[in-house]
Amino acid sequence: MTSKIDTDTKGIPLKGPYPDHPPVIVLYTAMNTMFTCITGSIANHAIVKNNEAADAKIAVLARYDLGYLYAALIVLKVGQFLMGANAGNARKYAKVHSPDQHVYLVKGAEGS
Repeated sequence: MTSKIDTDTKGIPLKGPYPDHPPVIVLYTAMNTMFTCITGSIANHAIVKNNEAADAKIAVLARYDLGYLYAALIVLKVGQFLMGANAGNARKYAKVHSPDQHVYLVKGAEGS
């Protein structure tokens, strides 16, 4: 169930989807850090720790010098994070709520 969003006479929301404090980049950093710590711990304890099959796969990666692929994944993840934080910051100041986060055409009252 969604709550009603207060709007002005032109239908533009009066408040953005994010709180005033903390800044959006801090909010996204905290969310991503928590997600990474939780999933990383689960993956480490469930898959990697004391697992000979995982050790053999890591040895293959080391033998073929494929560590740069994991570095590329980290770079892509950081880029994805920055794009999401930038979009979140734009949504905050444009006062555009989800799921209407992509505005293609703005229609409003006379003079808008």
